[in-house]
Amino acid sequence: MALPIYVGIYLGTSVTSLTGVAGGSPAAFEAVAGTTYAIAVTGPEGDVALELVLSTVRLVSPVNGARFIVGSPIRLTASTTRNDGSVGQMQFRDGSQSLGVVSKPPYVLVWTNAPLGGRSITAIFTDEKGRTRGSPPTSITVTPINDDFANRTVITGSDITVSSSLTGANSQPGERAIPGTSWDNSIWWSWTAPASGLATIWFSNAQYFGVYLGDSLSNLVPVITAWGPGTFAAVAGATYSIKAESWPEDLVLRLMLSTLQITSPTNGAQFTGGTNLEITVGSTVLDGTFQQVAYFENSVLLGVITNAPFSLVWSNVPSGQFAISAVATTTEGVAHGSPAISITVVPPNDYFSNRITLLGSSIAVSGSMAGATSEPGEPGYLPANGAQSVWYSWIAPKSGRFVLGVTSWGYPPAVAFYTADDLAHLSLVASNNSWAAMAFTAVAGTAYQIMVKKADEPGGPFTLSLQTLPSNDNFAQRIPITNLNAQVAANNLGATGNPVSRIARSATATRSGGRGWPLGQGAWLSTAPPPAFTPSSTFIREQAFPISTRFSPSRAVQVIASKICSLMSLRVSFIKLRWIGCGTPIGPWHSV
Repeated sequence: MALPIYVGIYLGTSVTSLTGVAGGSPAAFEAVAGTTYAIAVTGPEGDVALELVLSTVRLVSPVNGARFIVGSPIRLTASTTRNDGSVGQMQFRDGSQSLGVVSKPPYVLVWTNAPLGGRSITAIFTDEKGRTRGSPPTSITVTPINDDFANRTVITGSDITVSSSLTGANSQPGERAIPGTSWDNSIWWSWTAPASGLATIWFSNAQYFGVYLGDSLSNLVPVITAWGPGTFAAVAGATYSIKAESWPEDLVLRLMLSTLQITSPTNGAQFTGGTNLEITVGSTVLDGTFQQVAYFENSVLLGVITNAPFSLVWSNVPSGQFAISAVATTTEGVAHGSPAISITVVPPNDYFSNRITLLGSSIAVSGSMAGATSEPGEPGYLPANGAQSVWYSWIAPKSGRFVLGVTSWGYPPAVAFYTADDLAHLSLVASNNSWAAMAFTAVAGTAYQIMVKKADEPGGPFTLSLQTLPSNDNFAQRIPITNLNAQVAANNLGATGNPVSRIARSATATRSGGRGWPLGQGAWLSTAPPPAFTPSSTFIREQAFPISTRFSPSRAVQVIASKICSLMSLRVSFIKLRWIGCGTPIGPWHSV
């Protein structure tokens, strides 16, 4: 196999000052009249036959960089000079593919089926002796018919499928890219909504797309920009401009308009918790005939109805904010969706006039701030910061000291205690904004109004507790325990610390979310060691546990020590266990 001969073309007058022009085997370059070129040949030893052909063949049209809309005729024109010969034929090529041959001047060919994308056009002249001369390549681009905004393709109807391509597409000056993309191409469509409803758009290859209002690139207002399927609320008679951006490839646009609407309840409606809410839909003939309608609260299925008029009753609706939508399936199996509507369901005791009555002297009720509002005229009315409140009413069954507390998984809501029966004349008795319980003195027969309030962040479930102070709040009133095999539950809600108690009042227990509260409250129980056991010393250890945790003395023995004399369990918003052990202290004990 013979090794190739390499040819180098240079400008310059000395070996040390040469500037390369072209190189290869063979080598081609654009020569300028009157310029002297240095030609070097390298390769294996032997004779070299150098052939140099100067071609003045040129493509007169199209010009380099020209753009043509697919399907439009492209006029190809070539010229020669006497240097190329006076007799011969001209072949036009797209890359290596022949587009046609013209046997005599003028050398003109009309190209009518140019494919999309970038094309490289050349003209090759063959003289009467069979020698060929070529033109420098001319680059052109064949663009989609809807490449420019002004040439967007008009599509009509409510169920549309249309093919197109991004091959050869470009972005226009002043055209804003779809957020999240880096493509410098786009194609456009125009669609006028035949009715109001939910329009869904998607593409065969999940192209980026945008939907806009406006009649020129300079005043377009985005309606939606998305990757993959997207929906928007179309308005009857409005004209929308749709564009796609992505990899240069063929694609299929799908547009479906659904006129399915939730007719009841209306968007923004407000209801009271516990309501049985009927949801109904309506549509037009554009949607066809339905065989079923499915209803959703966000993505949670509420139910499927298979009989006309396709209404659903949502029973005992909880309080909160809800987004309701529907999806109807036609007899042909086509799904039509509705725009979502938003409703607010307030707690039954959202308003002062609807406050819930509490009875007794030992009360624990569950409530929720979800969906609650702030009522004009109530204390601290601040609707701008999203304040929420719910109300309770309680008539003291007896006089004495009571304690009120609220617990929740998040930061607890504030609690305020008032007297008076109307919102305008409320008189504050006590209030609290912390985890600690709130103690107050009640007068028998007096009506108290309780406001549970939350601000700055949405509230949720909570537990409201109201009861008398623990009877064993003080060490002197401690309750004897006589049966060590039984569980003992007590409550330290509202309890106080004893000045001489050796409980570590500065200790802090941490709960879920990283918040803590002081362990300065305590209620006392007492028991004697078993008769057969004589302790050498007595010690105490305390620990906090989640709400409702219960322990038996036998389990405590397995967990903390082999010698346990007694166990006390306190059950409120947290649990404090105090083990009174006998013998040698184990761990961080406190001697008494």
